[in-house]
Parts: sequence; structure tokens; C-alpha cells
Amino acid sequence: MLKSKILIIEDDAIEAMDIRINLENMGYDISAVTSSGEEAFQKISQSKPDLVLIDIIIKGKMNGVQVAQKIKEEYDLPFIYLTSNSEEKTLEKAKLTEPFGYVIKPFDVIELRYTIEIGLYKHKMEKKLESRLQYFQNVFDNAPVGIFHSTIEGKFIRVNKALSYMLGYSNQKELITEVNKSTVADKIYYRPDKRPDFVSNALKDDKWHSYKNEYVRKDGNMMIGELRFRSIKNTDGTVKYLEGFITDVTEQKELEEAQMKTEMIAWDRLAEIDGIYDSSPIGLCTLDKDLRYIRINENLAKINGFPAIKHIGKTPREIIPTISEKIESMAKKTLKTGKSIMGVEMEGITPSKPGVLRTWIVQSVPFKDIDGNIIGISFSVLEITEMKKAQKELFETVKKLKLSNEELQRFAYVVSHDFKEPLRMVLSFTQLLETRYKGQFDNEADEFIGFIIEGSKRMERLLDDLLTYSRITSAEDKYSEIDLNTIIGESIFPLKLLIDENNVEITCDQMPTVLINRTQMIHVFQNLITNAIKFRNNETPRIHISAKIEENTWIFGVSDNGIGIDPHYHKRIFEVFQRLHRRDEYDGTGMGLFLTKQIIERHNGHIWVESEEGKGSKFYFTLPIENKLI
Repeated sequence: MLKSKILIIEDDAIEAMDIRINLENMGYDISAVTSSGEEAFQKISQSKPDLVLIDIIIKGKMNGVQVAQKIKEEYDLPFIYLTSNSEEKTLEKAKLTEPFGYVIKPFDVIELRYTIEIGLYKHKMEKKLESRLQYFQNVFDNAPVGIFHSTIEGKFIRVNKALSYMLGYSNQKELITEVNKSTVADKIYYRPDKRPDFVSNALKDDKWHSYKNEYVRKDGNMMIGELRFRSIKNTDGTVKYLEGFITDVTEQKELEEAQMKTEMIAWDRLAEIDGIYDSSPIGLCTLDKDLRYIRINENLAKINGFPAIKHIGKTPREIIPTISEKIESMAKKTLKTGKSIMGVEMEGITPSKPGVLRTWIVQSVPFKDIDGNIIGISFSVLEITEMKKAQKELFETVKKLKLSNEELQRFAYVVSHDFKEPLRMVLSFTQLLETRYKGQFDNEADEFIGFIIEGSKRMERLLDDLLTYSRITSAEDKYSEIDLNTIIGESIFPLKLLIDENNVEITCDQMPTVLINRTQMIHVFQNLITNAIKFRNNETPRIHISAKIEENTWIFGVSDNGIGIDPHYHKRIFEVFQRLHRRDEYDGTGMGLFLTKQIIERHNGHIWVESEEGKGSKFYFTLPIENKLI
């Protein structure tokens, strides 16, 4: 066992020697003997004693009390005063330093030993207590739950860091100060009226009591806390303070509510899915791996001709024997490959309509459990019996319409082509009559001849337009990549005389190369340019041809500064034989824009106009950049 080391501070050399001899006889190790405080501090640093004996009255700059105070503050060593008759004032100061004992001079050896042993033991116990207190303080401060001690009246005595942070405060002092301005209930309880019942229950016994409580944080937000507390009592049974723990369960509460909400949504969704399944216009069913029905909706049950409940546990062979082989073949293939079979057309007869051949689109999908294992097959069945019948009728109708349309096209061609010759004869002979006999009859006869000539010319123009229409709709379309700059040049060339006579100014953007029918696209630009010249005003006619890209589409424009068009007629002008002006104002058959619209639509585009009366017109049409023409 190691000897305890003792430092002696005594300025009386004889006294010091006597104390040293006695202590060494007792078995102590004397680390040093000094006569002044200054020297003592140096020895303490060097020898590190376990206890210091100090004479209250020593020579030097510091007396024994002052030396003892510094030893306590800087070295945390136990010390015992050596004293004889001292002033009362000095003794009072000595008491304040809390020594571990006093030895009265002249000392008794046994008393000296007992005082030293008691001092060493007391210091050792204090160190253990201090260590334990520090441990519990660390536990208290760093516990992951909020801990508090409070009075019955609701004042905080101490709180830990966790509770401070939990309630939104930066430290324990701030929380205690804020709460103790009033009470715990008033400052941090959402429902202050709950606390009296909590306290009343805690005072009944020494057990822990648990409650869910709502707290108000510093920022005003609410916190849900799991509160556990009890009363701590004195030996006489009176309440010393209340001790409690608070766990923040706000997130847990929110998760519970969210989970409950999710479960409710899931149940609602499941009910909704069941409702959709049962009322689906498509027949639905599920077979297990033994090819027995485990679920079927009303629609498929009606198709099969038996109530849904009578299907359960049975096989298709027992319910729909005439088509069961096809169904079972699909099911086995799906089970074997684990792949869906989609869009199989199936014909057959079911008990619901005996003798009636019906058609369905059937598909099978693997039915899997939560681990992805195939445990059955889901079938969906869409009856298309009526649709197939309608499809057949539609095919026949389209065939008839196609034949009828071809006949109409041939008729239009015959009318426009074969009628032109007799019409030309009528016009020629009428013009001959006008040349030879004008003025030889009365004025009314001359007028009649003029009517015949004018009507014949209009009929000739109309037949020309019908012939053009017939060629556009009946001829085989030939499309190729063509530079539109070339097309516009070819469109303008035949109109050169008309353009020069009317001093027309035509400008054009750089045009792209597009997939078009050359002849038809020349007709489009010729018609739009001719109309722009025809419907000019008193200003110099100006026509601009533009091109721009928007998304995957070319937008072409032909704009002019002519008389314009009332917005009310913007759609009407593209209809066949529609005119907006009298024939004595502007000639024409009303076929031009109709034919232009037909051509643009055959190129997968569309055409429109933007115009107001007196403000010119802007005709636009589109062509896809990647035109997929059939």
C-alpha cells in the first residue's frame, strides 16, 4: 500500500521538526517542509502531496489562510490547519476556506493522526462524490430525452439541454428564466388546465405517471410530448420537487396519422378498384395455377352465362367448354413463359347465347404475389362481335363509296371534257351571229346574243375548273423533293403579262426544299398570286411570299395590300362555288380557293386567311417538315 505524502508549512523550525518526526513514525511520507507560502507552492508542484498541514500564522507575504485558499483553488488538495491562540477574525476567515480539520498546538499525536486520516478519507469520499455527481450531471445534461425538476407550483428548478432544444430555446438558462416569469403551465402547456390533474396524480404515490401532452415551443409551433413524471419526497413525506421526462413524439404522431390516412386511402382505393373491377365494361377474371376461377367480374360472368359465384373453384372447361381449349392454351403458355399474351382474337359460342357465334379480343397476364412469384393468370376479355359486324358493314360502305367516288370523278371528267366541244360550237356560232348580224335586229336581240356569249364563257371556265378538280382527285399523286424557289418561278412566269400590266411588285423569302407534287403546288401559288392581283385596290399591288418554321411545320404565307376580306367570310371563301362579289365586279367560278384547299390537305397541311376589309389579306398554309404522304 502506498504511503500518503504530506507537505508541512510551518515557520517554527522546532515545531516543524517535531511534526515531521511524529508523522514519519506514523508511517507517512513527508514530501517537504517549508516555512512560507511561496516556497510551498513550488514544493506542491514538484512533489504532489496528498495533504497539506498549514500553520494559520506564518511569516512572509501570505498568511496561512491565504495560502490555504490558493491551494484549494489551484491544486484542489485537502489541508488541515495547525493553530494555537489566533485572533477570532483570522479564525473566521479560516473557516471560510473549508479546511479538512484543525490541530491545536501543542498537539496530541493520536489526535494529529486521526485528524489527518479523517481529512484524507473525507477528501477521497468527496472526490468520489464529485466524480459521481459529474457523471450524473453529464447523464442529465446529455440525455436524449428532456429531463426537468420543478416545484409543485410550476417553477423549473433545473432542466437539461435536450428539453431546452426540444422547446426551441438555446440553453437551459434561457428556458428556466422564460418559464419562471410565470409557470410551466402558462408558458409551455398548450392546455394549462391539464397540469393540476397531472400534479394531483403524482402526489398520490411515488409511481411514475405517463401522459400525452401538447407543448408550445418558443416559435409558437406545437410539439406532442410523452410526459412521464413523479414526485420526489423528503424523509418526512413532504414533497421536495417533481421530477419528469419528456420525449418528443410529434414526428411519431404525425407518422401515425399519416399511416392511418394512408391506410384509409388504401382501403378507399381498394374499394374503388373493386368497384371498377366489378363494373368494368371489359370482362375480367383470374385463374389459379390449376386453372380454376378465383375471381371474375359481372361482365365476364354474363358473357359466360353463369353467375359470378358459380365460377369460383371451377375450370373454363366446366363453364365454357366450346372455347375452353383456347383459353387453357393461353393460360398454360403464360404460366410457362411468364410473359403476357396480348390481343388474341377468339371466336366461339357461350351458354349465354346458344348458337350465336361471337368474337372477343382476349389477353392473358401473369398474376404475381408480393415476392414476384407467378401464382395465377389474369384474363381480360373484350367482346367485339358488334364491332366486327359494323367493321364489315363499314368496309362494304367504303367500298361502295370508293366506287361511287370513282364514278363521280369519271363523270366530272366526262362532263368537263366532252361538254367543252359542243359548248365551243355554241360560243363560236353565237359570236359569228354577233359579228354578222349585230345591229340588224332590234336591241333586245343583240342583248340576248351577248347573254349567250357571256354565259358560254362562264360555262367554259367552270368546265375548266371541273376538269382541273377531276385531275387533282383522280390522278395518281407523284411527290418529290423540290425547291420551292423553282415552283414560285414557274408559277409567276405564265402571269408575267398580268403582273406587268398592273405594275405588281412581288417579293419572296428564301424558300426551302419540300416533298410536294409539282403541278399541284404550282396551281396553289398561281391561284393565290392571281387572287392578290385580282382583288387589288388603287395602290400599287404588293405581294410578299414568306416561309418560316414553327415546331415541325413549315408555314408559308402570301400577303397583299388589296381590298381585304371581312372576317365573317374567312371560312366561306374556301367552299366550292362560293363568291363574295358580283360577276360584273370580279369574274371567276368560286372554285379557285376550294381547289387550293384540296391540294394543301392532300399534302397533310391546312390553309387559312387573316384579313380585314380594306387592310389587305394574308393567306397561310402549312406543310410538315417530315411529310409522310400515302
